[in-house]
Amino acid sequence: MATSTAGRTTNGPTSTRAHRAPARGVLVVVLAALVATLTGCGLRLETPPPPEPSPDALEQVRARGVDDALTLVDVANRALGTSAMGSDAPSPTTSPTTSEATPDAVDPVSAVLTDVVTFSTAHADQLGGEYVSGLATPAASPGEPATPAPATAQDVLDLLADTSATARTDTDAVTDGPLARLLGSVATARAQLMTRLAAAADLPVPEQPADPAAPSATPTATPTGVSSDPTTDPTTDPATDPGADPGAEPTSDSELPVDAIGDLVLTHDQAGYAFEVIAAHRADAAQDLAFAQAQRHRAAAQSWAVAAGIDGTEQDPRLAAYALPAGIDDPDVGQALARSSEQAIAAAYANAVGAAPAGTRTPYLDGLRDAIAAAGAWGAAPVAFPGLPEQASAATDG
Repeated sequence: MATSTAGRTTNGPTSTRAHRAPARGVLVVVLAALVATLTGCGLRLETPPPPEPSPDALEQVRARGVDDALTLVDVANRALGTSAMGSDAPSPTTSPTTSEATPDAVDPVSAVLTDVVTFSTAHADQLGGEYVSGLATPAASPGEPATPAPATAQDVLDLLADTSATARTDTDAVTDGPLARLLGSVATARAQLMTRLAAAADLPVPEQPADPAAPSATPTATPTGVSSDPTTDPTTDPATDPGADPGAEPTSDSELPVDAIGDLVLTHDQAGYAFEVIAAHRADAAQDLAFAQAQRHRAAAQSWAVAAGIDGTEQDPRLAAYALPAGIDDPDVGQALARSSEQAIAAAYANAVGAAPAGTRTPYLDGLRDAIAAAGAWGAAPVAFPGLPEQASAATDG
């Protein structure tokens, strides 16, 4: 039906459809513009951030070793600062025979604390450093940085005791052999630092938690009478106790691979031969000490050979004689041979730690510790990674 308005004729239904179509178009345009505006302002639907990955058992052990090492670095550095503030700066002294000034000797406590920092830094690095997930972390709130509390040698000593025990426990429990070998070396280094710091600061050595009963894996005597370093770890002195028990024999059901046991047999036997020759060329107090060590290493070699079932077989690696350095009659050459023999035994025990199954490593940790103490008694310098010759430069190259 047509209608007329002011001279115009229009169709009612047609006019309604014509007005609705533009309205829908306008709505679409408005919605599109709104979406574009919101998107441009950064208001968009976001997926939730990924969760922090849960570390597995190996990562927890590794991270604990790193955290302990970095804590040692921090506390030892603070103890060094406390020591520096608590004493006057050293002044040069004049030699009585020359006018040239010579520097004062380094404070023995500071020297050990410096080793704690250096060695622990290397430990953290070789253990992989701090874990970084790659996820964003909340920004620290602004404010004045807290002044670190001062620390003392006793604080460092207690921390060395705790962290060496922790590393020792983790060494025996972790399922990864190479990580166990590294942690065993770290535990040994911390225990040695603890002994050195206690001696330098004239403090008692903290008591260590007892390990579950396990047979000793190495002779217990070290030639303490030879050492000029009062910070070495003293054990049974064969000069005063020549009948000292070399320790319980290894059990015949040892789960250590035969080749690893063979290495222990060989290195102990080589050391026994070396100490016999050293004793034959000494006419001083070191002669009795060297001879006692020779007996103990020969006994340890025999014990391991019997335990492995290779005594007297084609697999027995022992020889009648071994090559020795020239000039063995020189006391310095003999002492260097004694050091290298004990260090070779330490390396064999460190390898045994890595080869042994979890839960059976305590005897080999003891062997590593005792060999390092014996090497130190013959003048070997402390290192960051005892028993790991491939890491010899880690504390200086790091």
